[in-house]
Amino acid sequence: MIAMFKFVRVYNNENAKQAVIAIGQELIRRADDICSDLDRVNSIDIASKITADEEVSLSVTKNYTAMFEKGKK
Repeated sequence: MIAMFKFVRVYNNENAKQAVIAIGQELIRRADDICSDLDRVNSIDIASKITADEEVSLSVTKNYTAMFEKGKK
């Protein structure tokens, strides 16, 4: 899951703080989706990027553990 959204230009501490809060708010909005279907999930990686050209991106990756079950394909 990758979310990208436009934000105000990050040119001072207040704008950077607002961008970080926006990332937190987006994670909260997507919490149910992120935490669904956690069977065999080994870890959840969350990465975000704030750029000076008004872009905030957020990437959530679920890493699964593979298990062999005899008799199943």
